[in-house]
Amino acid sequence: NDYVVNYYFPPGLPHGSNTTAFRSKMLQSYEANLQALYNGGARTVIIVGIPPMGCLPYTQEFYNTTLESSGCVNYMNSEAEILNGQLK
Repeated sequence: NDYVVNYYFPPGLPHGSNTTAFRSKMLQSYEANLQALYNGGARTVIIVGIPPMGCLPYTQEFYNTTLESSGCVNYMNSEAEILNGQLK
């Protein structure tokens, strides 16, 4: 997952962009890759959204001080929901 590996980790380090800018870059990358697939002859493509990344065991381990009562990092889950909504 690009968010978990390239944006949120390692915890505590400043990131070069806010989540809106990072999400925009990811969506542009999706679009470019889908266009390349289409140009290569693909006509049926399934895009699977990202999971609630704040509930991933890896995330829970490294962000254990910011876990909500759900046992997850809710702001990460919210970001996944926003991205998934924009993928449609």
